[in-house]
Amino acid sequence: MKITHAIVKEVSENFSSGLTEATLGKPDLTRAREQHANYVQALKDCGVQVTVLPADDRFPDSTFVEDPAVVLPDCAILTRPGTPERIEETALMRDTLTPLFNTTETIVPPGTLEGGDVLRVENHVYIGISDRTNEKGATQLMEILTRLM
Repeated sequence: MKITHAIVKEVSENFSSGLTEATLGKPDLTRAREQHANYVQALKDCGVQVTVLPADDRFPDSTFVEDPAVVLPDCAILTRPGTPERIEETALMRDTLTPLFNTTETIVPPGTLEGGDVLRVENHVYIGISDRTNEKGATQLMEILTRLM
């Protein structure tokens, strides 16, 4: 499967106050923005059509657009992140993705699923169980994928 489109989100002013589990210190905003710009340019250099969404200072982690949605060629699946700070990001991503896809599915409570815990390799999808993705969310995603794939 060739990637032809990508959605990215600019780095917000408060990016360094986002959630982290790493002990690498506070992120450098200037460096993060430079790295993000390089990432966007690399995508474009590969022929990918890039949609750049504006930063949203209410959500410092919203730069990580892979978390609130899992995107397949014909369907967007809106996740339900396991961290309360990120729940509202799904609604923002819904507004972006709904016009682009004929089918939009949603993970619902008590399921939690974060897109960063999902990996697609050809026709296989791997779902990691973590603090942010529970068994119920993984099961919902499997049921959706079974219907769609």
